[in-house]
Amino acid sequence: MDAQTRMRLDGWCVIEDVIPTDRVEAVRQATLTTTEKHRNPVRLPISVTSPA
Repeated sequence: MDAQTRMRLDGWCVIEDVIPTDRVEAVRQATLTTTEKHRNPVRLPISVTSPA
């Protein structure tokens, strides 16, 4: 499946070889730190709805 379709369906996609191998760990840590800092502390239940 192409990236555009994956983005439309899932809201995210993996694009290979964008981050240089030697920077992957630093980017991973920065992502985790930023997510923890800015995430919404109120966890809402996830539900699935059917189209009307």
